[in-house]
Amino acid sequence: MISIVLSLVSYGQDVHNSQFYATPLTLNPALTGAINSQCRATGIVRDQWRSNDVNPITTYNASYEYKFSKPGDYFGLGGVLIQDQWNPGTNILTVDNFNAKAYNSRVYLSGAYHKLLGEHQLSFGVQPGILYRYYSNDEAAYPEQYDRFLGDFDPNSAGGENALFSSPQMIRFDLNAGLEWMADFHFFQAHAGIASFHLLKPNQAIFSDYKHRLNRLWIMTAGTKHAIGESWSIFPNIIYMRQGKSEKFHFG
Repeated sequence: MISIVLSLVSYGQDVHNSQFYATPLTLNPALTGAINSQCRATGIVRDQWRSNDVNPITTYNASYEYKFSKPGDYFGLGGVLIQDQWNPGTNILTVDNFNAKAYNSRVYLSGAYHKLLGEHQLSFGVQPGILYRYYSNDEAAYPEQYDRFLGDFDPNSAGGENALFSSPQMIRFDLNAGLEWMADFHFFQAHAGIASFHLLKPNQAIFSDYKHRLNRLWIMTAGTKHAIGESWSIFPNIIYMRQGKSEKFHFG
């Protein structure tokens, strides 16, 4: 497998994996059940920024889907689980009591209907679900806790930051949708699709007096499958992602 990644502008946004073809339900809800078997399960772990000076962000992604066949058409049903986990603090200044944790979880029910039209197939899918964010700041250290007389941090002082949080957790409804076209021309196969995530732009802030709308994520994909003899095939795929001012292009 050869993969080439071209990143135009990339900031921390929604989930995006270099092996994007391994997690189809995070690319387009319309791909739910678009499989050659009865069911499919996927899982991937992304670990980034792991070093002595930077706290890592670990992303877990798992999905399961089942294909229900009917004469002429078929539909798929499944689920997707995504979780980001990171430490929002910094390790540059070592403090024994600095262990704040943050979690960003998403759970979706994924469904799609697939219409067969000769050599072509049109698919429409939706993913209703929930966003869950949790921030544990009980063990975090703040500049206000530094005692100039002791020359050290006092973990028992208030820190002056807890008042910012109305609740350490947040739950919001979310909705994704997508369209996909596929075709089998015998000598090669082709596909193209477009999906929009966070259609309702839910408020993801956990502050009492602050709203931070989650930008819609647009994903466009296309690719083909070409057989080379009886033993080899190539699968060139491209993907373009845009969320707010961030965008990314992959070829693999």
